[in-house]
Amino acid sequence: THWWPHIRRAAARNLHLFGIFTHLHSADESDLTSARRQIQRFDDFVRAADGIDPGTLLHCANSAGTLRLASQTANAVRPGIYLYGGSAGPGTEPPETAVHVRARVVLARDVPGGATVGYGATYRSKGPERWAAAGIGYGDGLPRTLANRGWGLAGGRRVPVLGRISMDTTVVRVGGDTSPGDVVTFLGRDGENELTLEEVAELADTIEHEILTGLSRRLPRMRIET
Repeated sequence: THWWPHIRRAAARNLHLFGIFTHLHSADESDLTSARRQIQRFDDFVRAADGIDPGTLLHCANSAGTLRLASQTANAVRPGIYLYGGSAGPGTEPPETAVHVRARVVLARDVPGGATVGYGATYRSKGPERWAAAGIGYGDGLPRTLANRGWGLAGGRRVPVLGRISMDTTVVRVGGDTSPGDVVTFLGRDGENELTLEEVAELADTIEHEILTGLSRRLPRMRIET
């Protein structure tokens, strides 16, 4: 708190102190020791910094901190990823689905055994199959790391991603009733099945935040009131 007197002098002249905050770096980890230490330091500072205006915002908790920890001095929280359907760490209540990523089938085709698909021909059919190309790709923010390991939902059923994801299209193996114009969900719920943000991020070997921030401007946004 050695710099607090300087802040107070500046505030007395031409600086409006709106808030004081810190950011927890490990609140979503199994071991909360360091997060608790951060909060303790924050609380100690707030208690020692005399003259804080009662209307000053004091906050340190992100989504994980909001649900798993508590500050003795904070008067606000900053829930982020949890509001968008992301996990807030071990032991927390699963969030409600808030974001869906969907695309329409632009082509559906029956293929024989031994057919390949995508750049590098990394997938080969083991027998007669039906494939559907959905109009979404890495240009829209669908991670290429989901190649041959990701999932979609078509007609409420899980359908595997086949081959590499292209810039504008992603191919999935579907049932015989899937046709052009049908919808494939790559994030969110379809019927009783769901692809959670946590699952998609794990399959893509990344974090949930990157899945959401990676969705490009090419994807139309639709807000649905519930």
